[in-house]
Amino acid sequence: MKKYIPLFIIGLLILIYFIGPKTVKFDADDKLPAAKANIAEEVASVLSRDSQALVKSGNQSFFVFADSIPQKRPVVVLYLHGFAASPF
Repeated sequence: MKKYIPLFIIGLLILIYFIGPKTVKFDADDKLPAAKANIAEEVASVLSRDSQALVKSGNQSFFVFADSIPQKRPVVVLYLHGFAASPF
C-alpha cells in the first residue's frame, strides 16, 4: 500500500495542474490612451496624479532620460519595480 503513495501524490499534482487557473489571452489590439505630444506635459500629468494620491514620500514617480533633452524615441526601456518595493 505504501508503494502507491508516491503515485497518488504525482497523480494528484498532475490533476491540480490541469484543473488549476487558466491564463487570459492577451489582446494587443486593446486601445491604449493616446500619449501627449509634448513629453513635458506627460511628465507633469503623471507628477500631478502622484501629488493627489496617497503616496509615501520618496515613492513618487520619477523620470530618467538618457540625454539632457527629453524627446520621443522609437524604443523605450521601462522598469517597473515590485508593488511593495521602494527605489530608495
